[in-house]
Amino acid sequence: MTLATINPLSAKFLKPANLIDWLKLYWSDSFTKDPYAKVKTDFTPPKSSDYTKLPSRYTRVEGWPVQFPENLAEYRANVIASNYTSKQQQWKDEVAPWVIHHRGSAEDKYLNSVDPREKAAIIVLVRDSEIEQLKHSIRMMEDRFNHKFNYPYIFFNEKPFTNNFIQTISKTTKSNTTFSLIPHEHWSVPDYIDMKKTKKEHSKLVELDVVYGGSMSYRHMCRYNSGFFYKHPLLQNLKYYWRLEPDIDYYCNLEYDPFKYMRENKKVYSFVIMLTELSRTIPTLWETTLNFSIKKNLTSPSLKIFSNENYDYNLCHFWSNFEIASLDWFRSSDYDDYFNYLDSTGKFFYERWGDAPVHSLAAGLLLNPDQIHFFNDIGYRHDIFTRWTALSEDSNEVSKCVVPQDKDRNFDIRGTECKGIFDNYKPYPWDPNDSKNALNTIYMNKLTRVNQHHSYLRWRNSAARN
Repeated sequence: MTLATINPLSAKFLKPANLIDWLKLYWSDSFTKDPYAKVKTDFTPPKSSDYTKLPSRYTRVEGWPVQFPENLAEYRANVIASNYTSKQQQWKDEVAPWVIHHRGSAEDKYLNSVDPREKAAIIVLVRDSEIEQLKHSIRMMEDRFNHKFNYPYIFFNEKPFTNNFIQTISKTTKSNTTFSLIPHEHWSVPDYIDMKKTKKEHSKLVELDVVYGGSMSYRHMCRYNSGFFYKHPLLQNLKYYWRLEPDIDYYCNLEYDPFKYMRENKKVYSFVIMLTELSRTIPTLWETTLNFSIKKNLTSPSLKIFSNENYDYNLCHFWSNFEIASLDWFRSSDYDDYFNYLDSTGKFFYERWGDAPVHSLAAGLLLNPDQIHFFNDIGYRHDIFTRWTALSEDSNEVSKCVVPQDKDRNFDIRGTECKGIFDNYKPYPWDPNDSKNALNTIYMNKLTRVNQHHSYLRWRNSAARN
């Protein structure tokens, strides 16, 4: 999910001078009065989100609450404050007033025949301001794949979608579309977070010019995608998801069902681009992961994908803005234990941990290499990063793809060494002793940096005296 770049005076899309400025604006907190104030449980739903005014073809979800009091803000606050024996039921009751469904015409073809589709959906975290970028992404998804397979779309937002957004987006596809608010618990600051420390740490990253270094909204997004999206009540009956972002391109026609491929080949997690993370955003994520591995006494055949021969973290990760994966895996106690361990450190807020390295290290910890799949035949672009299958001119596959003319843009060729590491990887039984060796490497590196700093101070003081 991204934020549209909006001029608050003209409300028109801007064209920033360079990518870095654009990225900073995308997840800016400049329109939040106090980004370090903890999110309140009560809010006033905008008049533009009055779903009673939608046409009759927009309905509530079957089996969900349909009757609500007039004061929805008070209703939501009361649900959040109540004691439920089931978190799922509490979240369902909380967001139900802002869940709306549109039945797509493509569903007619399955009325009198067996539905061949997997229990899967295309899921999107998006804001109303990204409506044009989202329309483009859906058009790409429909043209390249979904016009044949008709998988449903589920859209999530931390604020209620407007009627205009719902009606506009539901018209872009013949598939089912469902729109939902995110539960408060999934997009808020836990009580144990020290907000003074958070603000101080953010200031340090801003001084270092780290992209999103001072953004709370970006951190909420990363934490949500790391440990909460799969808990949403709308996804509980599904087995797989395909993550879609606003403003992406798909270059090649996909004539088979990747969800079915995942199930039949026992794949759990898949990706199309692999690159390195900014080290300043996750300075202790590797160390925290190693400590978790030791605590749980894990032997992990895939974790060495993310380590070099000296046990240093190589910063490689699967870029998670595209992923097709198993919801059962994310909902497993193993994954949830890992996320909860990370979350307990507070470093989704104190540092700037992204969901991509979290998903990647979780796959390294918990999956076998043959459960991780690279979709070579899916050509893809997000932001400035692009990849597609290198095809010979006489290949039968050429007619299925429309790719950029500039072949140097292909990240498979011009990218980092990470994809090569994945391609050539041979399973290695990384055990707690390896984790301890990796921790020793971290501690020695820290000690070296401290000694170098002290040496520099002694030299500087000596030079000043002379």
